[in-house]
Amino acid sequence: MAYLRSSKGSPLATCGAALKVLLWGVLALSMVGCEAADRSHSLSLMNQGVGYYREVNYPKAVDKLKESVEVWPKNDRSNYLLGQIYQFKYDQPDQAHVFYDKATELVPSNAHYWYSKGATLAETDRLDEAEQALKKAAELDGQHADAHYRLGLLYERKGEAVKAAHAYGASVTANPRKPFAFYNLGDLYYRNDKLDEARQVFKNGVENNPDHAELHHGLGVAYLSLTRHREALIEFEEALRLKSSYPSALYNIGMAYQALGEWTKAKTYLEKFISSAAGGDNAARIAAAEARLLEIREAEERR
Repeated sequence: MAYLRSSKGSPLATCGAALKVLLWGVLALSMVGCEAADRSHSLSLMNQGVGYYREVNYPKAVDKLKESVEVWPKNDRSNYLLGQIYQFKYDQPDQAHVFYDKATELVPSNAHYWYSKGATLAETDRLDEAEQALKKAAELDGQHADAHYRLGLLYERKGEAVKAAHAYGASVTANPRKPFAFYNLGDLYYRNDKLDEARQVFKNGVENNPDHAELHHGLGVAYLSLTRHREALIEFEEALRLKSSYPSALYNIGMAYQALGEWTKAKTYLEKFISSAAGGDNAARIAAAEARLLEIREAEERR
């Protein structure tokens, strides 16, 4: 009967403690097994969602991805994919960033999750939150050229030109094959009357992205402003070769030829510009081109 005592340290108490540990172990194993099963089911549903996405059946894709998150809430990839659909296919950035937010909570070390979150926050004018998310992406991955580029755009919107220049510079350093980061940086210098700096940025951009018409055009504009007309013509003509429908290039070729006193060529390109431009943003240039044509005709009559 001695073994039936239940006092502390007795064989009965020791047996009870051991049984409790065993039960907790079984429960823990069961929980692990359930989570593994949920994870497997969630990934299967996610793959089905990806299949529907590839078939361009976005509603079905969304249904499967949401179901996969319900089954296993830790599925960061499904949250990210949902964000992508709402951002790029449904054009609902306000809804997209909710999913990106969840993805960053689940995997805070993923730079691209933070980048996507920042991009959608910027689209919904939540600029301070967007800045923090994009800076986080850039901190996690210093070579994330798109994060630096987006920061540049954001700083320009906030009127912080120096920060914007640094961000664009970081973008092209991370990936010189990002033509619009070069273009925006060159344009930023140009708009702030830093013509030599603008010329050098556009030149570097062209060297790294020789098939990008806008960069050639930007370099031409910089040369034109520096009264280096022959060099400007080379860049404008290359821009026009790369992009056959380019009214701005036609206009600037005409202006360069007029500055050089080659009136016949100037007339040809300014007339081409007027016939190809369709008002709107070109209205002021059309008026300027017509004024220049009038000047040329009057000068020809005086000869």
